[in-house]
Amino acid sequence: MGNRLRIRFKCVSCERSVGGDPYIYNVKLVAESGDESENRWFLASSPTGSIEITRLVREPMDVGRSYHVEFTPAVHPLID
Repeated sequence: MGNRLRIRFKCVSCERSVGGDPYIYNVKLVAESGDESENRWFLASSPTGSIEITRLVREPMDVGRSYHVEFTPAVHPLID
C-alpha cells in the first residue's frame, strides 16, 4: 500500500482521565528529536508535530518511551 508514513514519537505525558473510567488515559506524543544518530535520521526524514489522544487501555503508555506511529490511507469500500 502506498502513501504510508511512519513517524517516531516520544510519550511526554500519560494521565488518567478525571472522573471517568479508570482505564481511560489522555496521552501526548511529540515527534522524536535529539542528538542520537537514529533520532537525527528520523527527524530529517519525518514531519514534526504532536499527537494528543484519549485511549481506553488497562496499561498506560510509558512516559519517556518512544513509539512508532504509522499513518496509512483509510480504505472506503464504496470509493476505493
